[in-house]
Amino acid sequence: MKPRRPLYFPLDPTRKEVRFLEVVSTRPKTICKLQTVSLIDNPTYSAVSYVWGNASKTEPIMVNGTWVPVTVSLARAIKSIHRRSDMHQRLCANALCINQSDSREKNCQIPLMRIIYMNAVFVPVCLDCLRNTLPAPFLH
Repeated sequence: MKPRRPLYFPLDPTRKEVRFLEVVSTRPKTICKLQTVSLIDNPTYSAVSYVWGNASKTEPIMVNGTWVPVTVSLARAIKSIHRRSDMHQRLCANALCINQSDSREKNCQIPLMRIIYMNAVFVPVCLDCLRNTLPAPFLH
């Protein structure tokens, strides 16, 4: 059995680096890639705002070749956004884009959230992701 590759690599806070999720496919399974980008370079992306939901109810999605359990609400938000052709397919989803087990990283990333949401092309707000639909209107 080959060793599991790490999902997260260190970010450079001096360059305001963040990770975005690029959605490759949602059928039959959700497949994504994590990309490291610098906010200094003015990347284009959507920043999803959603209810995290019950942490014990998860659905696996593939990220960088590794199956990762995410909350059902996040998995459904990703699928709903991916179905919308007018939405940018590079997403900021905090639960996955920030290494939640690294306190130092979280302390550097949380202050960037305001900038991330302000500069996003779209900010879909998904309050009822359990219905597997992305409600309108979208904040922008």
